[in-house]
Amino acid sequence: MYPDKAGKITGMLLELDEAELLPLIDSHELLQGKVEEVVIVLQAQEAMKDAITDIKTIKGKEPLSSSMIGAIDPHEQKQVLGETLFPLIHNMYPDKAGEITGMLLELDEAELLPLIDSHKLLQGKVEEVVIVLQAQEAMKDAITDIKTIKGKEPLSSSTIGTIDPQEQKQVLGEILFSLIYNMYPDKAGKITGMLLELEEAELLISLDSHESLQAKVEEAVIVLQAHEAKKNATTDIKTNHRQELLSSSMLAAVPPQVQKQMLGETLLPLVHAIYPYVAGKITGMLLELDKAELLPLIDSHELLQAKVEEAMIVLWEYRGQEAATIKARGH
Repeated sequence: MYPDKAGKITGMLLELDEAELLPLIDSHELLQGKVEEVVIVLQAQEAMKDAITDIKTIKGKEPLSSSMIGAIDPHEQKQVLGETLFPLIHNMYPDKAGEITGMLLELDEAELLPLIDSHKLLQGKVEEVVIVLQAQEAMKDAITDIKTIKGKEPLSSSTIGTIDPQEQKQVLGEILFSLIYNMYPDKAGKITGMLLELEEAELLISLDSHESLQAKVEEAVIVLQAHEAKKNATTDIKTNHRQELLSSSMLAAVPPQVQKQMLGETLLPLVHAIYPYVAGKITGMLLELDKAELLPLIDSHELLQAKVEEAMIVLWEYRGQEAATIKARGH
């Protein structure tokens, strides 16, 4: 594929976790995708080495902004994004800058471009990636130690509750990543990051119940699919020929196999405007309703508001029960 870069690319791939590396042997498509990610990072590093001042500026020597990058030829845009992000991330985590840049370049363009203009947003996203990387590294170094505690007993919510709070988040990330990797290996990092944003009481329950974890993972996948679909065809999803918002009648005419996904894509921004911090969770709950009950919510803000409030009540009650269960187990 890349004879002149084969040594460097092989070396970088060998830094991956064994669980992530082995599937590349059996799948040319997976290997090709991973090699392309590494090449983008290498190009960013080489470009920064050759002309770091040119990387950070465009015509007129002005700092690159999201609007400027958005105007660049799509074929070159990914490389320019990598070149712009790499030095910024290098200032935060110099030893992990390449890996973090590569993971960020997997994000949707709509989610990636704002990071160029906001140091705060970039810092937050980088920290999320670092948590996932730490989980991967710890799993690689001592996967048996990650899953067990004194006496070689499997880690449970109660045993994790006894761990130093400063290490608890990392241990949770390590355990979740290995479990989620078995379900969705190509999305394990993103899903783990999303689940780590949940409250601790809600997260610990998922460790003791495979069904609970499966449900949480499926909710995260629905949200990720909505983001990916919006990236691929955002204008087609939200509008018809007259640029009108999707209505229940339009959605009802969509083939059943894609209807659920489009419902999720349509509902997510509407719910986000009401409860942004739990929009993904509430959208997942709404998608469990019958189609006949769900479609009218698209046309009526009042009906949607009422149904969202009902979902919030159920969510708070559920969280209260989980917290009480965790507390009871601790005694």
